[in-house]
Amino acid sequence: MIGGNNDMLNNRIEAAISIRCDPVSLIRFIADVRNQSEYLGSQRSVSNITGEPGEASRSWTWTWDLFGRQYEGNGAAIRYDEGRSYVFVTDGGIRSRVEIVAEPDQT
Repeated sequence: MIGGNNDMLNNRIEAAISIRCDPVSLIRFIADVRNQSEYLGSQRSVSNITGEPGEASRSWTWTWDLFGRQYEGNGAAIRYDEGRSYVFVTDGGIRSRVEIVAEPDQT
């Protein structure tokens, strides 16, 4: 186990990328969990989806293959701000909180 004692649970990872797309379309695409395998390469499946994209009450079941192991758990959207941000949490085999923020290019 990296770090031991579940140190990874408290780590924060930040990444910034530039995507040529308007922020509304980007957040709509990301908030539709059926698209997650397009940008989360280790995700193998999404099932048991309830709710509609953009609903903060949306939930789903997921399966990931990571470092040669398979993990399963649940995901739930907790915030959707059209064209600005999307936040979801996962539990089960991998616990996480993911916040995606779209900002127009300032150049």
